[in-house]
Amino acid sequence: MTRNKLVGNKPTPDLSKVKVLEGNAVSAYLQDESKLTGFAERVFIPCDENGMSSVLNHATEKKVPVTVSARRTGVVGGAVPEGGWILSLEGMDKVVGIGEDDNGFYIQVEPNATLRQIDDILRYGRYEGLEDLTPNAISRLKKEGRHFYPVDPTESNASLGANAACNSSGSRSYRYGPTRDWIRRLRAVLADGTVLDIQRGRVFAENGTFILDYDGEEVVDIPAYEFNSGVKNSAGIFSTEGMDAIDLFIGSEGILGAISLLELRLIPWRPVLSCMAFVPDDDAALMLIDHLKNLDHGPELIEFIDENGIRMIKGEREEGCLFSNMPEFPLFPAAAVMFDFQLDDSLEPMMEEIGSLLETLGSSLDNTWCAHEERERERFRSFRHAIPEAVFSYIASRKLHHPEMHKMGTDISVPDESSAEMMGYYRKMIAASGLRTVMFGHLGDNHPHLELLMEDMEDYEKADRLCHNLAEKAVSLGGCPSAEHGVGRLKRRYLEMMYDEVQIQDMKRLKRQFDRRGVLNSGVLLEAGR
Repeated sequence: MTRNKLVGNKPTPDLSKVKVLEGNAVSAYLQDESKLTGFAERVFIPCDENGMSSVLNHATEKKVPVTVSARRTGVVGGAVPEGGWILSLEGMDKVVGIGEDDNGFYIQVEPNATLRQIDDILRYGRYEGLEDLTPNAISRLKKEGRHFYPVDPTESNASLGANAACNSSGSRSYRYGPTRDWIRRLRAVLADGTVLDIQRGRVFAENGTFILDYDGEEVVDIPAYEFNSGVKNSAGIFSTEGMDAIDLFIGSEGILGAISLLELRLIPWRPVLSCMAFVPDDDAALMLIDHLKNLDHGPELIEFIDENGIRMIKGEREEGCLFSNMPEFPLFPAAAVMFDFQLDDSLEPMMEEIGSLLETLGSSLDNTWCAHEERERERFRSFRHAIPEAVFSYIASRKLHHPEMHKMGTDISVPDESSAEMMGYYRKMIAASGLRTVMFGHLGDNHPHLELLMEDMEDYEKADRLCHNLAEKAVSLGGCPSAEHGVGRLKRRYLEMMYDEVQIQDMKRLKRQFDRRGVLNSGVLLEAGR
């Protein structure tokens, strides 16, 4: 096989084991966490790759669009159908086994398996029932000690296949990078049912092309742009000179092929100290973050919660039983910064340095929660993740009164040198809009999430304009308007900020070569029928 040839095979179609839902049963599959609502004729639920292949082959023959769905935790409408059929991968949620190669251990999963599943297996050594993908891999892993998968998307119950399809990232991407960097192998089912098996390091583009070989050879041209990898970026199809074929599918949001199997690299686990430092206001938090980013032995992650976010969490605590097991908040109105350090010899002097800085900011280590035990660290994680959960709940309540409303927020990243300018622009535009907002997220990567708390459709229109203006500003600074959640259906217009018409046509041409009838995830990432 040549270095640029992708060879596929097409299993014999067999729909006998595929579950089919129709009528009222379809309604449970029409929303994701964006609260966008779609419509569809039926749902197909395969239990294996052959079932996936059979459904897609059937859809292509009938020219029926298919939306791939899993746990529907996305926030950009990528799993929300616009007619046609739904291919739900809910029946393919197994963690298959453990293997080892020259680069270390890896774990093999079906597309609907979750980060929480593999974390539980690796943290507690629950290897019963898993396959040795290479001889004695599991016994060797037990001997070498605990390993982990370092990518940390916000939603630990999201499907790993969806994470790969969107090149998701999260808090630990500050040190470890996005999903793409950790995928060793994947299998993808094309729209006509053909299955490609791609292992990293085997097939590379030559002169801007691959050869697709399963029904006669076809030359596939990759887009003629250089994908922006200088910031967190999950917008558009990856393309670069000499690229690995596996990266076409990672981040392409399922428009080229639906992922049926993944192999994810693991690394040795090292204990860490998690800290949640409270400071008087947002400015103090930003100063602390700048300091953390400039340390010689920097943290694993840097997360930010603004004053509005802290007030929201305090309100949840006062109105119910949420966070009742947390320590008391500082007396002053506060913002917070969460960071993790490895437990090594550099920790003590670094904490002393951070303590001195906190005092200059009007706080101290006494106003900082610290923990190294897993249970305590999980409480911190739950605290930070309570904000998006509260936002989802709020938008769902408003949607009862305004059915056209859906979640509105930013997913913007910019380069390091533009972070201060972008934060200043956020403040200016938020003040001008008059909207209620909450900001939190991955400021180590210059990637905060701004959530808009809309009361009515007038607010919705204001929020839409605000998000558009913020996205334009980020792109003008060399950033990305969709850093970790993908484009889906809700952010298609933002693609035109990053790519010109020729580049978008390159993506469309590439899709047509893998999906001649345009049925697979039609309308996701790229507008349908264009």
